[in-house]
Amino acid sequence: MIVLRQSVSILSVIGLVALAMACDRSSSAGVPLSPPSKAAADRGTTSPAGAVPVQVEVLKGETHAGVLELSGKALPARESILSLGVPGLIREILVQRGDRVKKDQVLLRLDRTGFKLGVQQAEAALAGANAQLSQLSTEIARVNRLLADGAAPSAALDDLKAKNEGATAQAQMAAVSLEQAKKALRDAELRAPFDAVVTDILKEVGEQAPAMPPTMLMSIADSSTLEVQVFVPDGAAGRIQVGDTARVTVDASGLAVTGEVVFVSDVISRGARTFESRIRIDNREGRIKGGAFARVRIELPERGDAVLIPVSRIRRDEDNRSYAFVAEDGVARRRFIVPGIMAGTRVVVDEGLAPGDRLIVSETAGLDDGQAVVVEGPAD
Repeated sequence: MIVLRQSVSILSVIGLVALAMACDRSSSAGVPLSPPSKAAADRGTTSPAGAVPVQVEVLKGETHAGVLELSGKALPARESILSLGVPGLIREILVQRGDRVKKDQVLLRLDRTGFKLGVQQAEAALAGANAQLSQLSTEIARVNRLLADGAAPSAALDDLKAKNEGATAQAQMAAVSLEQAKKALRDAELRAPFDAVVTDILKEVGEQAPAMPPTMLMSIADSSTLEVQVFVPDGAAGRIQVGDTARVTVDASGLAVTGEVVFVSDVISRGARTFESRIRIDNREGRIKGGAFARVRIELPERGDAVLIPVSRIRRDEDNRSYAFVAEDGVARRRFIVPGIMAGTRVVVDEGLAPGDRLIVSETAGLDDGQAVVVEGPAD
């Protein structure tokens, strides 16, 4: 019995050695130990070690007639906060909030007593200077006659001429002082710079209104023309221009009107990646209140080679730059892009991608630039 057990053990060892040698020969001959996966068989190759399986979409150029849909506020085309150029005590406020006022209408007056006295003083100074000039003119004429008869020295005439020049300068200064005094008197009245509605009164009768720093007294706004302020995605920067038409809807007023783009900013905000634009609309009937919420729709020129990708495939880096991943030569490549306008759940890519690129549409949260990938097939 003991001899038999030893024989069986030796045979088992020999069998294991033979099996190992057979496996080595199979490996060296390139014979796989197990059949390849279906995806690998379809491609005729095996997956690289560590490659991430991905799905891709081959991008195509599409005809796209863009529509830019935005929202913003309908702001008065002209607004102004009014102040005076002279200091003083507020004596009268001649309007109330909500009043409609005309250009040059007096809205507020300071106490003008001191300003009127200033005008009287300047007038008296000018009158004195002119009287002196008149007297000197008469004296010069008299000395000229005496000089012609040889009864006066020429030095006397020279002296009078010098005095006349000084008096002339004094009269000119007095005239300027009078104009300044009259201007100060006029400036003691606050007038409307344009037809408008009084939106706020910031001071009361009896309060002082210093000129330095300027005291804000009243605000007015002209709402006969409104400008809808919107902020446009940077991808549409080259597709909206001054002069374009837009459809503006103001739900609060139940109105839909046609407007015109009158302003497109040259500056794109770094954080939001948008730029300001304004659409002017007529509001002479006053049916839209300033500050009302408005929706804007702008028809954009048609493009025949637009590249559109799902919004969900766009990522942003730490500098807030947009990018997407494409499969290229067996690796994932990060492509920085410029997204344009929205088209449902997709977005037009203005820069960074082109027809023929293989966009990775499967989950990319764990992908790195240059990471090996294996394409399993198109997205469902």
